[in-house]
Amino acid sequence: DSLLAQTMPNFEVLAVNDGSKDRSGEILNAYAEKDQRIKVHHFVQNKGEPSAVRHAWSIAQGEYLARMDNDDVCLPERFEKQVYYLDRNINTCVLGTWSYHLVEGAPLQLSARPLYDAEIKANLVIARGNISNPTAMWRKKWFDEQKITYGTLANVSDYGLWVDCMLAGGVFANLKQPLLKYRLHPKQASSNIDITNQGVQIIIEKLFLGLFPYLEKDACIALASICHGIGPRTFQKSMLNKAFNAFNVVLKNDQVMFGEHRERMLKNIEAKVHFWQNALAKSNSN
Repeated sequence: DSLLAQTMPNFEVLAVNDGSKDRSGEILNAYAEKDQRIKVHHFVQNKGEPSAVRHAWSIAQGEYLARMDNDDVCLPERFEKQVYYLDRNINTCVLGTWSYHLVEGAPLQLSARPLYDAEIKANLVIARGNISNPTAMWRKKWFDEQKITYGTLANVSDYGLWVDCMLAGGVFANLKQPLLKYRLHPKQASSNIDITNQGVQIIIEKLFLGLFPYLEKDACIALASICHGIGPRTFQKSMLNKAFNAFNVVLKNDQVMFGEHRERMLKNIEAKVHFWQNALAKSNSN
């Protein structure tokens, strides 16, 4: 309903029914009968979110692709304002927006993101606070030319998409307007902590190897390991010390690699280093 209420009328909705066992397929078909912009695709078996996104991407006809999850709500001017910006900023590859966090029984909470490319890239090193996946709109042609598409990792392939975009020289931006209500609930996919952390580790290693090519691979992986994660995590002391030493090397090299705000990026990493240094000191004192 929030998609069909958009103030910009010219778009297609590629709705993928990922092998659901309830009435989702019937509901989608009923919508498609009423509105020709809706094109429904049914998977016989559940293939997972990455497969559904890649399928929709492969058949999309539009100049821009916009992501929308089934549990979120678009504000009416989302598409109009994003298309307006992208039409006038031809170097921008990915455009996100601010959003509201939608929690049942609670007032809306504003979720702000950095506005400019360099700051967004600086936040990619901590795998948070960069581009909010369900607010994103991106240039299909640019990604196709770079041979970049959605990955296969559960819960985090959006993060992988942004990292691949950065490493290919892409440019990001966020609109300083909340144009989506992002629903938070216990059953959302990203709440699966172990799978999320494993996927992010694979992607962030790729990012750090690109950002710090002068580091030994094992040191680079150690540093990447302490820069993300949700829930309690444990590391061996030897691995932590390897990460700390790697950061000291990074501090001596201030070369910007992909247009990132280097100072902010280093501060983001430094905060993670200090956290684990304190945790290690506390462990040693015990």
